[in-house]
Amino acid sequence: SRISVSEIESLIAAGNTMKVDVSEYLEKLQSRVDVAKEWLQQFGDAIQYHGGDDDDPTPLITKIRAHFDQELATEGSRLPVEIEQLKVLQLELDAHAWSNKTQKLLDKKSKLEDLRDHVAKGVVLRERAYVEDWELHGEAELDAIVGKSDAWLDEYQDLDETVYKIKDLRHLLQKGNDIDANVGTALPKLSKMVAQADEWYTKYHALMFRSKTSQVTLPELEVALAAAEEAVP
Repeated sequence: SRISVSEIESLIAAGNTMKVDVSEYLEKLQSRVDVAKEWLQQFGDAIQYHGGDDDDPTPLITKIRAHFDQELATEGSRLPVEIEQLKVLQLELDAHAWSNKTQKLLDKKSKLEDLRDHVAKGVVLRERAYVEDWELHGEAELDAIVGKSDAWLDEYQDLDETVYKIKDLRHLLQKGNDIDANVGTALPKLSKMVAQADEWYTKYHALMFRSKTSQVTLPELEVALAAAEEAVP
């Protein structure tokens, strides 16, 4: 595994006190330190910030977000040492890519399963965060859509155990249409159910009103009830 610049410098200092000549190894270690410090200098120049490892990472994150540099991250990943600033940079670049993908998902009614998968990836990114109130752009909007979709699907599933009115079906359908996600087959099924219920009402509502003023025959009622069962299963 890689070790930090400070750890390598401690090894070099310890090696210089030894009575055995280990200069060959110390030179290799020093070369690693030099390469790392050169990268740190380039990194600091690129983001216009030269804070130390022990500093509050918040200003570092702010500077990185203002000056993204994929090339620096690629070069840094090849370094034979561990650098905290590089970890922060890689996280922010990953977060930037995540947010870009999030926006593409939000620009259309994406499949709910795709949104859930992307939310899970955001959770993994957040676990790598260096500050408690780390902001992941698009996360709140995505969470809200997934939450709204899941709540709607719960209502839809409850239809199997609930006596409902046509107006309740229409209301649930409207709520489903307002969701900025593709919730799968549930919405078209409900739309068909509402259309069939409306068709039944249009065809037989006159029969219901007629029953208040004149007799309705048993065959007429049987036909209407059978049609109702077929229209709203």
